[in-house]
Amino acid sequence: MASDGASVMTGKANGVGARVRADHSPRLLQVHCVAHRLALAARQACRDVPLFDDFQRSLKLIYRYFHNSAVRYNQLRAVEALLQDDNMRCLSLKEPASSRWLSLEAAVTAILDTYPALLVTLDSDAAKGSTAGNAEAKGLLNRIKPVTFVLTTAFLKDVLSCVGKLSKVFQRDHVDVDTVNVMVDATLQKLESIKTDNGRHPQEVYDKLQQRDGYYQDVKIQDRQSMRIQFQTEANKYLDKLCENLRDRFEQDSLGKIQMLNIILNPECLPSSLTAVTAHGKEELQTLVDLYGGEDPLDDGDQLKEDFEQFKCVLKSLRGKSLKDSCVHIVSKYSDVFPDFAILAQILLAAPMTSVACERGFSSQNRLKTKARSCLKHATVTKLIRISEEGPSVTDFDPTVSIRKFVKTKQRRK
Repeated sequence: MASDGASVMTGKANGVGARVRADHSPRLLQVHCVAHRLALAARQACRDVPLFDDFQRSLKLIYRYFHNSAVRYNQLRAVEALLQDDNMRCLSLKEPASSRWLSLEAAVTAILDTYPALLVTLDSDAAKGSTAGNAEAKGLLNRIKPVTFVLTTAFLKDVLSCVGKLSKVFQRDHVDVDTVNVMVDATLQKLESIKTDNGRHPQEVYDKLQQRDGYYQDVKIQDRQSMRIQFQTEANKYLDKLCENLRDRFEQDSLGKIQMLNIILNPECLPSSLTAVTAHGKEELQTLVDLYGGEDPLDDGDQLKEDFEQFKCVLKSLRGKSLKDSCVHIVSKYSDVFPDFAILAQILLAAPMTSVACERGFSSQNRLKTKARSCLKHATVTKLIRISEEGPSVTDFDPTVSIRKFVKTKQRRK
């Protein structure tokens, strides 16, 4: 069972998982969704560093300022059209959501690419008078004019591009524990490398500021050495916090029994030396025997431990295959020879690492059953969600049969 990590789901005494184990399935594997782990790790790192926490608030204030007024937004687009050159892309402002890392990446990208137009528009609004809207523009101008804001935006574009890849992998319908381990390690390595240099986008900001002192893309900003030092200090602190949170939340023991199954069934987990291979996985196998041993699902835990040495030879032959392909191969080719290991492979194949399929279903429902379509029946909503989630794409769908059936179903008003 995979869940979002809320206490009502994961509580040790009265959580859904604990109740299911107590009343129905004592062998239930409960997993904290890896996509939610990533969101929590990123959100906590942002909250722990004041500069980045304030930056996220600034993004939301900017979005609301323009989103709530068509006049302001059209003015921003007009200024952007005047300033646009070959190096600037025309993008709409995006609303950041702290729980969805990809939305924050889109918001940061939009701010960085529209920054000159944004600064000019706010400066113009702030100079118009003393109305409430102009006071709001002055406040936003004071937030985005310092060089720390520009550098933070550029820095987060690099970081979020890296973390966004991890988020995309975790949002797949099917992701195994080996993929989680590999992608987390790769992300940590990339984040550590960012600490050693300025990163591509912050370096571009520094280069443009050096070309014209105090100007970034032909607009005047507040630039002082103390601000740059503050940004660098906070950026390093943020990276340290983010890496620390990722290591804590994706520490191998936190994946529990699924990580043990990975150690037993993943060819890539086998050590290279013969001595190490002999001792490999014995403790993990004993834990799994204690959990699954008995009449169901494992018939003979003692025989399983005796067969483990032979089974490791089979794993050696599967090196180079992914964890999923290895488990499928074990189930299809060795069920008669190693039946208990085939059962463990089936358990690992079925074990969910994320709850994104469930979350995606809720998103589809919210997208389909809007205020304008609030009277849709339950059966109709269910069918529409199924079509949205599992149906063919619009380009591949032939509507002819459906149209004919729709026309014959009921007499329609003309």
